[in-house]
Amino acid sequence: MSSTAPLHGADTPRVFNIPLFRPLRLACLMLSPLMLLPPLAMFFLGEAVPVVGLFTGLLGTFLLVSALTASTVRLYRLEVDTAGIAGRDNWLIRRRVTWGEIASVTPMLVPGYPYLLLSTRTRKWLFWVPLFLTDMAGFRDAVRAYATPENPLRRFLDGHLEYQ
Repeated sequence: MSSTAPLHGADTPRVFNIPLFRPLRLACLMLSPLMLLPPLAMFFLGEAVPVVGLFTGLLGTFLLVSALTASTVRLYRLEVDTAGIAGRDNWLIRRRVTWGEIASVTPMLVPGYPYLLLSTRTRKWLFWVPLFLTDMAGFRDAVRAYATPENPLRRFLDGHLEYQ
């Protein structure tokens, strides 16, 4: 599921995805404090509150966030080929950049999830490159195969072997 073509397929891009469980786990962790609302409301108000209604609302919120997260994970993928790399920006718009256009990569940590912000000379933060792809070793190999040794993305990946 991590790639759709052999490494040296001339025109066919290799496709890399992010796993569903990591973003979903982050969404659950962010929503989990809300589960304390019904018991806290009962404690501080000193009376029974519509616990079933609160839990139903929280469950609905969880299901909505899960559906949005799953949709985003399904849409997000990186494509790597001889010409360059393509990914999606914050608005899920597909962006493509050639290897020579990559000016810099900036490491970011979004609540425990490592990313690189890929920038060109004309556009800062073109798109995100997650460092927790389902096949990080394959991604690293594809970048090594296609990008020059001077390429900022390749230099970062070669210098940070912990992202396997």
